[in-house]
Amino acid sequence: MKMRRNPRTDDAAPPPIGRVATSALVCAVAVAMGVGSNVVPAQAETNWVDQLVQDCPDLYVLAAQGTGESSPDAPLKADTGMLSNVISPLLDQARQLGVSVDRAYVPYPAAFGGVVPGGKESYAVSVAAAEENLNAAAEKVVAACASTKLAIVGYSQGAHAASDFLAKVGKGQGGVPATSIA
Repeated sequence: MKMRRNPRTDDAAPPPIGRVATSALVCAVAVAMGVGSNVVPAQAETNWVDQLVQDCPDLYVLAAQGTGESSPDAPLKADTGMLSNVISPLLDQARQLGVSVDRAYVPYPAAFGGVVPGGKESYAVSVAAAEENLNAAAEKVVAACASTKLAIVGYSQGAHAASDFLAKVGKGQGGVPATSIA
């Protein structure tokens, strides 16, 4: 079978496959290095929990982002996702009033079985990880700052985890006493 030549498209010969693959690899590595150089993962050199408490505020907000909005190495203090629409104004108002408030976005898979960007964990496994991380964060803050009150907030999948965590705290089964919750 003879192939017909199309003068409009055959004039520029495509580069050899090896060159395309090499160029794509170099671009991917450059992008990954560029993105990674400005982001410090929460679990970089130390455990993310160790990065929570710099000083003891009056109120410490622990936030669990929604499905696809977090990851196990998400930055703790980056005001992104739906919860930033609540937390950023709260921080601004607190500054204006002279009240000390701090916050951390608790890292967790925020996965839905591979349906959303991020992890492949099931929803149930992801929610359990978020609840476990909320508990660990709450324990760390309360241990370091006994008089600090906690506010627990969540969105979407994070709200499920926050609800489960708070239910256990309310029953006296959580890692912190119910009196620690604002």
